[in-house]
Amino acid sequence: MTPASPPSAGTAMVAADPAQKLYEQLHAAAFQFSTASDNLNDAVAALRPLPGTVGGDTKEALLNALDGLDSTGRTLVDMAQPPEQQQVRQDQAASEKQRAKWVEEGIDAIRELRDASDTVGDLIESKPPPKEAAALDEADGAISDALDAMEDAIKLLGGTVPPESTEGQ
Repeated sequence: MTPASPPSAGTAMVAADPAQKLYEQLHAAAFQFSTASDNLNDAVAALRPLPGTVGGDTKEALLNALDGLDSTGRTLVDMAQPPEQQQVRQDQAASEKQRAKWVEEGIDAIRELRDASDTVGDLIESKPPPKEAAALDEADGAISDALDAMEDAIKLLGGTVPPESTEGQ
């Protein structure tokens, strides 16, 4: 095992510059929010036709999941726009507030996505016809990918991802 090489002067300077660190956090998180938004678009596209093919409680569950995904997706579109580096340097306090707001909104989005994932999982377990099952599987994978991106974003912003609820399990 070789010892780690010392950080370069550039790396040390970035770590010592709080405005640069904050900018990098916001920029990296915005990329993850954008990725999650793309994944949600995929999930919505897979689920959108299904309410017209089912009825009753299944239709209601799908419509609720779609509403949650749409709402979360709209939030993520706004969060996928990082501030300019100069903006962070000029008003670091406002950028710090934005970071905290993104953590809070991101955690809310994670909870919403977990609910949608649970709904889709329940529908998959109900053994739907093959066409619907394929759409549900596609949506489930996209929601899972969105959750991964959201959790990464929260961690990049210095937040703590809430544990998954074990309620009802």
